Amino acid sequence: MTLNQVGIIKQTVDERISAATRALVALHGMRNADLADVLGIGQNSVFMKLRGDSPWKAAEVALVAEYFGVPISIIFDGMTAVNNEEAPALPSGGFRVVRHQGLEPRTH
Repeated sequence: MTLNQVGIIKQTVDERISAATRALVALHGMRNADLADVLGIGQNSVFMKLRGDSPWKAAEVALVAEYFGVPISIIFDGMTAVNNEEAPALPSGGFRVVRHQGLEPRTH
């Protein structure tokens, strides 16, 4: 990330792609290993891409968009369209589905 002249943090394209992909993976309750299978790369490579430590290839971005059924522009924009009609629909009538992760009781 860089700081522009007015003090606003500006994300790089790869950072926006990583943020959008992380959001889609979480939204769909996937694991990094699942995304690695979709992209045909190793789990460590996926981890580095999602963290922003490794650049995204155009073909990988296209695969992410196709897999999740979203326009590729949403991936490049970093999910800025989440609050408009172009955003992918949320499951369960608009509520985000969060998988049970630990010992805490489930909430419904």
